[in-house]
Amino acid sequence: MKTSRKIIISIFIVAVLWLFSFLVKPVLMTYVFAFFGSALVGWILINPYMKLMRWMGITGRDVHKKDDKEIPEMGGIVVIASFIFGLLIYTSLMTFVIKNINYHTEIFAVALSILSVALVGLFDDMIRKMGAKKGLKQWQKPLMSLVAAIPLVAISAGQSIMAVPIFGVINFGILFPLVIIPLIVIFVSNAINLLAGFNGLEAGMTLVACISMGIYGFVYNVPVVVAIMASICGAIIIFLLYNKYPAKIFPGDSFTYGVGATIAATMIVGNMERFGMIILIPWVIEFFLKLSSKFKSECYGKLNEDGTLSCSEKRVGSLTHVVMKIGRFKEWQVSLILVLFEIVICLFAFMVSL
Repeated sequence: MKTSRKIIISIFIVAVLWLFSFLVKPVLMTYVFAFFGSALVGWILINPYMKLMRWMGITGRDVHKKDDKEIPEMGGIVVIASFIFGLLIYTSLMTFVIKNINYHTEIFAVALSILSVALVGLFDDMIRKMGAKKGLKQWQKPLMSLVAAIPLVAISAGQSIMAVPIFGVINFGILFPLVIIPLIVIFVSNAINLLAGFNGLEAGMTLVACISMGIYGFVYNVPVVVAIMASICGAIIIFLLYNKYPAKIFPGDSFTYGVGATIAATMIVGNMERFGMIILIPWVIEFFLKLSSKFKSECYGKLNEDGTLSCSEKRVGSLTHVVMKIGRFKEWQVSLILVLFEIVICLFAFMVSL
C-alpha cells in the first residue's frame, strides 16, 4: 500500500476516534489515541524504512532459512520513533484537552531515557554493519547504557520503598536513585537483548510483557504506566506483523535495548518493581544461562533438512536451547513456545500481585 494512501486512511481513523471520544471518558481516550497514534505512525513508516535499509545495504541473512535472502535490519528505529510519537500525542491531549500536566515530568524523563539507550543499540548495530566482526563488547554495553538511568535519577523517579520477592519490603533510601535505578535500567535493557535471534521472538515476548504492565497500571490507576505501555504496544504490534515468521525486517539492538529501557523505566516511575521482576523471569533465566557459558553461547539453532531446528551446542546456554532439546520444532514454533511461556509467567505475576 502506498504511503499516501496510508496517510489518508490514518486521518480517517483519527477522525473516527475523535468523534468516538465524545462518547467515553476523555482520559481513557488519551490512551486510545496514544496507542493508535503510535501504531499508525509505525504502519506508515515501516515499508519506506525497509526500502531505505535495503538501499543502504543494512541487511542481514536469516540464519534459520535455507535461502540466503537478505532482510532489512535495525527495525527498532521505527518502533522507537512510533513510540515517541504516541507519547507526544498523549502529553498534547493531557495538556490542551484534559488540562492535566501531572505526569509530564515522568513521561519526558522516560522518553529521554529510552532514546539514550536506543542510541547504544543503534551504535552497536552500526559497528557491525561497518565491517566489524562483532559489535560492542559485553562489558561496554552495560557501561554505555548507564547513561539511560540519568534522566530517571535526575527527577528522583519512583519510591525508595520496594517490595522485593523473598526479602519483603525494603526502604533503600538514597541508595534507590543512586544505585537501584541504574542497576534496574542496566540489567533490564541488556537482559532483553540476550534472548533474541528468532523471527517474532523479541517482539512477541516483549509485547506480552508490555500488555501485562499496561493492564497492571490500569487496574491500580497509574496513568503514566498506561500511557507509556499504550504507546509502546501500538508500535510493537505493527512491527510484529512484519517481524513474525517469515520475517521481513529484523529488530536489531535498537529494538531490544529501547524496549528493554521502556520496561525498566516504567517499572521505576510506576513503582511496580515487584510485578516487573516477576514478568522478567524468562530474561533472568536467560541471563544466568548465558552467564554459565561466560556469554559465549548463541541463541541460534542448526537448521535441519525438514525445516526443524536442533541445538548446535552441547551446553544449554539459552532458553531457545531448552526448547530445541525438548523436541524438533520449526523456528516459528520455538518463538511461539517462548511467547506462551511469557504469558504463563505474566498470569502468575497477576495471581500474586492483584
